[in-house]
Amino acid sequence: MGLTAYKISELLGMEITTLLGADILSKYKLLLDYRNTQVSFSKQLIDLGGGVAPISSFMGIPIINLTVAERTVKCFLDTGAKLSYLSKELTQNYESVGAEADFYPGVGKFTTDCYSVSTTYGGNTFDARFGNLPDLPQMTFMLAGTNGIIGYDFFDNFKVMLDLQKGEISTLKYVQAIS
Repeated sequence: MGLTAYKISELLGMEITTLLGADILSKYKLLLDYRNTQVSFSKQLIDLGGGVAPISSFMGIPIINLTVAERTVKCFLDTGAKLSYLSKELTQNYESVGAEADFYPGVGKFTTDCYSVSTTYGGNTFDARFGNLPDLPQMTFMLAGTNGIIGYDFFDNFKVMLDLQKGEISTLKYVQAIS
């Protein structure tokens, strides 16, 4: 689709050298531990001691079920998304908590209002900041039967093991420090 490391570097405003796609990632069990700045690739099972759930995918992108606004929704799981996204119908009853600039491949840079929405995965509730995508990428949700994208806020709340080959996700909720 014409997406290169150079093009993404321009959009991010920082240099990246490598893009890893599902074609490579699906060959490994992938551990994502954002809080400890760790990413691990393994051919062996990585047991987190947490829950295991099936995931589906669309064009190699994992899709998980979340509960948002008391409704079960399917969201793309995006390891690189700093902001999460929902369809406008799911955010229309929330007040904006500010606007944020972002980019979407094929669309470029844009600004969206953000909404703090209580989100539940695997019985664990956390607040996530959701924006709305421009109309063109929003249509991708309909094609894939999804309602949005969940990004950084998911990984900031869970240690995650993805097994794309088996179609499974294992998560372990981080323990919140008491201040």
